[in-house]
Amino acid sequence: MGYLLAFTVVLGALLFIYSRLKPTNSRQPPGPWGLPVLGHMHLLGAKPGKTLLKWRKKYGPIVSVRIGKMPAVAISDVYLIQEAFGQRVFSGRPTYKIDEFGKKGIVRGDDIETTEQRKFFHSAFNSKESRDSAEGRIREEVDALIFMKNDKPRDDPQTLEFLQNLSRTIRVPNFIEVIAMFTNFVDFLVKNDRKKNIQDAMSIIKKKFKEHKLTWVPGQPRDLTDAFWDKQDSMAKESPKFRANAEEHFLGSIYDASIAGYDTTSITKEWIFVYLTKFPEVRRKFQEEIDAKVGLDRTPSLSDEPNMPYVQAVLNEVLRISSIGPLSVFHRAMEDVEFKGYFIPKDTIVIGNLYAANWDKDIWGDPHVFRPERFLDSQGNFVQRDELLAFSTGKRLCIGERLARNNMFLFSTIIFQEFNTEFAGTEPSFEGSFGLFSRPYSFSLKFIKRH
Repeated sequence: MGYLLAFTVVLGALLFIYSRLKPTNSRQPPGPWGLPVLGHMHLLGAKPGKTLLKWRKKYGPIVSVRIGKMPAVAISDVYLIQEAFGQRVFSGRPTYKIDEFGKKGIVRGDDIETTEQRKFFHSAFNSKESRDSAEGRIREEVDALIFMKNDKPRDDPQTLEFLQNLSRTIRVPNFIEVIAMFTNFVDFLVKNDRKKNIQDAMSIIKKKFKEHKLTWVPGQPRDLTDAFWDKQDSMAKESPKFRANAEEHFLGSIYDASIAGYDTTSITKEWIFVYLTKFPEVRRKFQEEIDAKVGLDRTPSLSDEPNMPYVQAVLNEVLRISSIGPLSVFHRAMEDVEFKGYFIPKDTIVIGNLYAANWDKDIWGDPHVFRPERFLDSQGNFVQRDELLAFSTGKRLCIGERLARNNMFLFSTIIFQEFNTEFAGTEPSFEGSFGLFSRPYSFSLKFIKRH
């Protein structure tokens, strides 16, 4: 009798686990078995984008996974990612549980207020004033970093503290801490110093915001914050709900924009240095085009970019092969939906595996090879390939893409117009570390004057 009872208990437990770990609807995408509590986190490993690409061979391009207790669907095909993320139903965001902004902000939000904020920030980021201002700041950055010029005062201590907190926050060491940002286990999984960095960064944002408003003059915007106050009334008329939470959403958006733009830009520059130092023949062609199109009497400007196809090809190849945001920002199904014959329940996390898109052999042929020519046609003209997913795609496409590309172009062309580079010590591996972003491991460079 005791054996029968024990067998019944064990069988019941196994059936319960089975029901929790396998898709609850037979029309849900296939996927591997998971474990209680962990789900599939132990199987995804340190580089989940690469793991999911391998799973595509067995389960297909759409796979069910569980991230802890959270159901998720991962898509590892560029065209399916583009199709899914082009639909409003897949443009939701899961709730971040690590800070007070929750779903307020251009990256994390998914309501009407977020739509209004994204319109505002998109317009601001892509304005001529923003372009001109960014070009000036990038030149200052290069002068300070390489040419040791320091004619202008540096950022005030509070701004530097904010950037340091931001950098420490973003440099998440592993995938588990990335997942912890969305789970109820956040207090257990996320280190207290990381949460403190976030709180400190947000406190500085709020303080700066209040101080800035004291000197605001309506109709005379000095920057994005002034433009926000000027625009607030007209935005409120179009969206009455917006005004009540406008400042909270704006602060969340400033935080989002800082997270999305600050470290990603520096990581991309690191990868540019890695690849152009590792492949001197590519660097030489890169420099020859700079010399031919710009010369030595002036530094490159954004107006030169359309005339420099090889430079554009190199920068796009760096974006492809480094795939610094391999899983993009997680999406959420906003309602029950059927996609490619599979049932995806409301609130399921939807993961666009950008690594799979950028490393798909069927598309790129030799994705492991650094080959800028894949972005050139037979005449040597630059070709922007839609299959490259460096800034995500669809309705949640990164609104700062143009700013990021401008930064990449100016920084790299100004630097390599003046310098060659060599590794000072051990060459870094092309296998970057993975947390929120994929970044190269620490390395040192020597800068050698060309002329």
